[in-house]
Amino acid sequence: MYYVKMTFTPFTKEEITENNVEDMDMSGDIWGYLGDLRRFGQIYKDNMLIYSGCNFQAFFFMPELDSLDEKYCSNHVIKGHEEIKKEYAITTEVLGQNAVVNELCTCRDPSWYFLYTRRNYAISPIVCGDCFKMIPAYKLFHVELPPNCQSELGWQMDYELIDELWFLSSFDHFTYYQMSDPESQLSRSGREICAAYEKELDKPFYYFLFYYDEFEEDRKLCPICRSEWMLKENIGILTCKCDKCRLVSC
Repeated sequence: MYYVKMTFTPFTKEEITENNVEDMDMSGDIWGYLGDLRRFGQIYKDNMLIYSGCNFQAFFFMPELDSLDEKYCSNHVIKGHEEIKKEYAITTEVLGQNAVVNELCTCRDPSWYFLYTRRNYAISPIVCGDCFKMIPAYKLFHVELPPNCQSELGWQMDYELIDELWFLSSFDHFTYYQMSDPESQLSRSGREICAAYEKELDKPFYYFLFYYDEFEEDRKLCPICRSEWMLKENIGILTCKCDKCRLVSC
């Protein structure tokens, strides 16, 4: 994962100060563009915007060196970029790599996937079932989710907040229920995403359920069909897998 500075220089070359920064009408164009990149997983959270001299500068993480290439951009992102280029010269500089390494999937044609995240997990909740490495969301942005279906990155943000609250609240039962019960609101949203991806990709797409060691009994049977789902041998991080219900766990 790379830390990046993107600089926007107005063609007017006007110095930006606290007295005129609002008149530059930044909030709509650049923030909207950065928001679209974030929505498609091309940049990863903690993006911020500052001004210095005649420039606006945005700082963010991106998964790969070519994450911003047009081949990964939706029509909406391309349109936003074209609008900004009418007013600003745009340059991008890679400042360095994240010291916490998150390896990305390089499989040419994964045979199956699962949806998984934890607090501070980073980058993407889509995991390759063959190599158990993350797949940036923009690699699969052509998948059309149902109109009322939450996006995978929106679900990821919700999950991470719930996971953080569970951890900080001394293992609160309500937040644990959201992550461990397939019928919780969080799980239903995630499973709906998995079903939509499976339909579009024609590949099995599983949903990950979190279980804490204290509740070992909870994971002995699939929580939906109550069949045996404990694997004879672990698959990557997984110890449980139900092919019928499309659920996995560890």
